[in-house]
Amino acid sequence: MENSKELQKQYQEYREKVYGEYPEVGRFWKNKKRVIGFLLIYCLVHNFAMSFTVTAGRGSAAAIILGTIVRIAPDLIFLLAAMGRGWKIALCLYLLGLYRLIDCLQAIREVGEMYSGGVLWIFSSIFENSVWMGIITLCQFLYPVLILSAAVWLTLIPRNRELGEGLERANEKLKDYLMNLKNPPLP
Repeated sequence: MENSKELQKQYQEYREKVYGEYPEVGRFWKNKKRVIGFLLIYCLVHNFAMSFTVTAGRGSAAAIILGTIVRIAPDLIFLLAAMGRGWKIALCLYLLGLYRLIDCLQAIREVGEMYSGGVLWIFSSIFENSVWMGIITLCQFLYPVLILSAAVWLTLIPRNRELGEGLERANEKLKDYLMNLKNPPLP
């Protein structure tokens, strides 16, 4: 147990040293974790509220939780993949954002055809019937915009791409160091 704590301490020291060599990369990593973490929490809270609203609070807690998990599974996969080391993996956020945006636009089109109303009429009637449902609907449309914004921030800004590559190099050093800690070279 003591050996494990000592190894953790050595790894932490080496990690601080590596990120000390790349201070901007360390800040970028923290910001990236914050952005993706926010999207993960937003996704979870929004979908839980949506599951609760869809069941009108009458469903069992297990049904609400299961519905939330099933609804957010693809989002979690893409968001956690984007948390990866390089910037290229963040390209998958475009797929998720476009999928969610198309889903929202299709819902507007279908409701518009059912009630032969415009977008503003649809939103005003939703808010008229239930402010809570109106807020959830607005959050539903905000979600793809947030995802696409994060994708642009991670992939289209050249400085962030460079930092993403630097993060990949720093993590490669940490991985190599960790492998050497677990399998020390033979004398």
